[in-house]
Amino acid sequence: MIVSVIVTAGAFEVFGKEITDPAYLVAEIGNTWVLVLGALTFAIATMGVNIVANFVSPAYDLANVWPQKITFKVGGMISTVAALLVTPWNLFSNPTVVNYFLGGLGAFLGPLLGVIMVDYYWVKRGRVNVDELFDATPGSRYHYRKGFNPKALWAFLPAAGVAAVLALVKAFSDVAPYSWFIGTAIAAGLYAALCRPSVRLRRSERRADRRHQLQHHAGDDRGDRTRCPGRRRSGHHRGRTDPRVGTRVRGRVARQLPLRRGRPGHAAHVRRTAVRRRGHGRLR
Repeated sequence: MIVSVIVTAGAFEVFGKEITDPAYLVAEIGNTWVLVLGALTFAIATMGVNIVANFVSPAYDLANVWPQKITFKVGGMISTVAALLVTPWNLFSNPTVVNYFLGGLGAFLGPLLGVIMVDYYWVKRGRVNVDELFDATPGSRYHYRKGFNPKALWAFLPAAGVAAVLALVKAFSDVAPYSWFIGTAIAAGLYAALCRPSVRLRRSERRADRRHQLQHHAGDDRGDRTRCPGRRRSGHHRGRTDPRVGTRVRGRVARQLPLRRGRPGHAAHVRRTAVRRRGHGRLR
């Protein structure tokens, strides 16, 4: 933006008029080599932008819609043919058509963004299984109902309809520039309202699981203190064997200094030491 302002201001100083189009600015220079270089630059830039934005993206989108039949190459060919059939040079030659096209496009993209933002940040809390995003088999996490998320559709369609009416109907020309924001807000609110029961259910289940785990750990601690009050870490109470400090011999635990687990002969060394010190003969 800063570069465009500086170039426009410089063009006003040199040519005495404001020139905002780079092609017209190059044409004003009047040098053949500059014109050739500018034409090549514009051609390469246009092809680079169109290939990335208008070929790669729709080719991948079409391939993901029907991956069993449509490959990246087939999706690219479909996009190319569709681009020729639309005849965009006729559409963009009329400023009114351009405004309607951009307004309608924004009316559909705004609600889509609202659904995506609420689903990622509020419903899923930013946790997404990337591998299952590409799993189209029934029963996968993101397969939903026959491959479609009905809640997302119920939120998207009304919001897109309202935004399209605001953007395309002349009676709402005053609020047409805000149709994108209005559609985004409506879709986000509807999707949040539809997903609220399931989100509350998952949160209550997580809280119940957390309480169950805490109660389980608290019960283990109380049981340890009851069986061996004040000496829970020593491993001397009946019926409890700690492999770091000893082994059970005839219902008792023979004391043994801590040894490194996994060393060769560790278990046999513990048993021999227990038998030798306690003199009970055999291990149970």
